[in-house]
Amino acid sequence: ANATTWQQVRGDSLLTAGALAVAATLLVARSAGLITIRAYEGTLSEVIFDALLCIAAVCGSAVLVRLIPRAVVRPIAFAGAMTLTLYVAQILVLAAFTAQHPLFWNDDSWPMLTGLVVGSLAFAVLWRALVRTGVFERGPLEGVVGLGIRAVEKGWPDRTSHQASGALGVGRRS
Repeated sequence: ANATTWQQVRGDSLLTAGALAVAATLLVARSAGLITIRAYEGTLSEVIFDALLCIAAVCGSAVLVRLIPRAVVRPIAFAGAMTLTLYVAQILVLAAFTAQHPLFWNDDSWPMLTGLVVGSLAFAVLWRALVRTGVFERGPLEGVVGLGIRAVEKGWPDRTSHQASGALGVGRRS
């Protein structure tokens, strides 16, 4: 890692630590009864607290990505490239699970979360190993969307050629 990377890590680490320290101070103030922080109420203290947590998450992630070897974060990058596919798959898994176990099991559990995360990462790595190039490289549903976009782009009239000829009435002076 070069000096610039270490400067970025230091800066992001300071932002992460600062955001967490201020968020912790807000929690202490809430415990002391000085402020109120309730989820989804939109109070100024809640918005500030949420923003601090977001800053800590983004900056902390930036630090981790620079420090952790690429081989370790590569599966996360593969999963990040196919979010549509993974979201749809997770919804289907949760729907199937709740249909099979409507009364006895809760789909909001650590084992379910672990299964969805591990399953998503495994599918993303397997997909990338099997499909390395082409429109489907990012994921199956991403490929279908990509094909749709290509089809629309091919059928869409070129605006600049129509403007030059005045065919659409764009650019004409009356």
